[in-house]
Amino acid sequence: MPGRTSVRFLHDGEIWSVVEKWASASGFRIKEKARCERLYQKGSGIFGPPVMLKIRQDAQETVLEAWIRVNGFMRVLSLFIFPSEIGIESGGYLLWSDRRAARKAVNGLLSQLGQEPIP
Repeated sequence: MPGRTSVRFLHDGEIWSVVEKWASASGFRIKEKARCERLYQKGSGIFGPPVMLKIRQDAQETVLEAWIRVNGFMRVLSLFIFPSEIGIESGGYLLWSDRRAARKAVNGLLSQLGQEPIP
């Protein structure tokens, strides 16, 4: 399950107004912003690993990447069982509760954009 969960889809029109409204309602805050790409984070990493969401829109193609970032301290505590990044799709036991919560939030955005949820 290491790595990032990636979703590609075509979307007519600009998505940023939908994304901004969703981010505000879901507790995600913007970390980086460029013309066609944004990085969001939910959580600080103090009480649990933060959820990261990167969205890139070029013309009609949109790419959404979601993952949980695991800091070095948590990796040491897990005897390096936890990778530095873990995708949010279902399956497996690593950080299952955190992944489930992240998947629920990101699936809310995908639903607003008319896309299938992440299983």
